[in-house]
Amino acid sequence: MDQRVKVYSASRHDLNGQHGVATDWHGYGGATDFRDKHNRYSVLLDSGETHSFKATAVGFVSDGRRRCG
Repeated sequence: MDQRVKVYSASRHDLNGQHGVATDWHGYGGATDFRDKHNRYSVLLDSGETHSFKATAVGFVSDGRRRCG
């Protein structure tokens, strides 16, 4: 996966605005719809911390532009 992301609407507001790399996708129960509330991306933040985020809480970035997850 290894896609650059920016955190936009995490429940932990201190993580919003941070950048990192989405390293894995966890689609639970065979669900592939990224909007499902149980599906998560594992993200290694530039700070070195790893967190799981709902797909709707991160946006993929390239060339400084946001693409929805």
